[in-house]
Amino acid sequence: MTHSCSALPRPDKKVPGAAGACFCCRKASLPGESECLVKILFVVDASPYTMRALSPGAKICFETGAAVDVVGVVPALSAFMEDYEISPARRDRHLLGIENLAKKAVEAAKTFLAEKGVNIASTCTIQAGGSIGDAVVEYALQEAVNLIILGTGTDKAVRAGLGGAVAQIARESPCSVMVIKSSDL
Repeated sequence: MTHSCSALPRPDKKVPGAAGACFCCRKASLPGESECLVKILFVVDASPYTMRALSPGAKICFETGAAVDVVGVVPALSAFMEDYEISPARRDRHLLGIENLAKKAVEAAKTFLAEKGVNIASTCTIQAGGSIGDAVVEYALQEAVNLIILGTGTDKAVRAGLGGAVAQIARESPCSVMVIKSSDL
């Protein structure tokens, strides 16, 4: 029997004198099942910054044995086109293009993580009704996520998309958030 706790397990830390116990919350478990079940949310977009976060993020996902949700967020078009008057048909084409980019990013992340032995629980794209940060926080709440992993860069183009939402996600998230900066890689 396994159990779930809210702490992210640390494979390098063992509970002294507690064989068969979880090394993050110390609850008893059966032999061979000493890791807690953890749910990690990997947020991706088509930027090179979030794609570079896959490698260090994959290591954490693999080492914890966590179930991983890979999610791409489709931003509301109003975030990009507030000052433009466009026809409904053109708006729909833009939205379809953005959705396709998100789906490709999710598929690329899924393939990469699966090749690294990560346990992919689900993949999807979600539409942000308001901000990207709101959509990610809401997903984390609904899915009982224990850790959110996302990548970011520093240029202005990224800040208009996922990068601009990082501070909001970190501030409002119900769980821990790991931000992997592209400049750190």
